Amino acid sequence: MGSGAGSTGRLSTFQPIPRRPWGRRPVEEFIGHGLESYSESTPAEPDLLRAELERVRADGYAVNRNQYRPDVCALAAAILDESGTPLAAVVISMPDSRYDAERLPEWGRLVADTAAEIAGRRMGT
Repeated sequence: MGSGAGSTGRLSTFQPIPRRPWGRRPVEEFIGHGLESYSESTPAEPDLLRAELERVRADGYAVNRNQYRPDVCALAAAILDESGTPLAAVVISMPDSRYDAERLPEWGRLVADTAAEIAGRRMGT
């Protein structure tokens, strides 16, 4: 699965992204290889994916609503190391029939706060 399709894949872009020595960012490298569409809701256009990744960075969690598999939704937040590199993720997954857009902020905070707590315990803070 490409990082544009799933909620955990998008977390690789959560960290501050350094430029490569040749000046390209990892996201741009990924986009340069072409984006695969797994469903009608996969952000397969470069500008749509860039906008989604900015939202992930701002909110602290990624959302996948039927973007990789039909009728499957997930929210994920990265567990970061000391340098801000993702090590793992906290994920909740559900069938689309149980997805409730009104609860998205609550669920997002739960995964983001849990990931931050795990990262803090790992670093001893």
